[in-house]
Amino acid sequence: MRAIPPSIEFYADVLAFRVDYVYGVPPFHAQLSRDGVALNLRRKTDPPWPAPPPEPDLLAVRFEVDDVRALYLEVRERGARLHHPLRREPWGQRTFVVADPDGNLLSFGSHMPVTPPPEGPSR
Repeated sequence: MRAIPPSIEFYADVLAFRVDYVYGVPPFHAQLSRDGVALNLRRKTDPPWPAPPPEPDLLAVRFEVDDVRALYLEVRERGARLHHPLRREPWGQRTFVVADPDGNLLSFGSHMPVTPPPEGPSR
């Protein structure tokens, strides 16, 4: 994170994380939590990647959630910057990806129930 306050604002206001604590003046570390997940943020002034940056779809973190569709609707309504909207993946999950203020990509997903093939006449 290049600056902790805008990151806290994003994670709290857009993703509905609770601020557990903020440390330092000016802040250089914070912990936020939601649904049993704790996320620690720390200020870092140099770029996280060597130049040029790696692939544009490189995820910083992946969250497994119970109801990804409900979360997607919630964060979209709160103004999240979507990197990709809710979609079904070939491996059987529904996912969406948002970008935080520093451009870190956060993926959220839920496993989809396996639908059995329709029953038909045996051969």
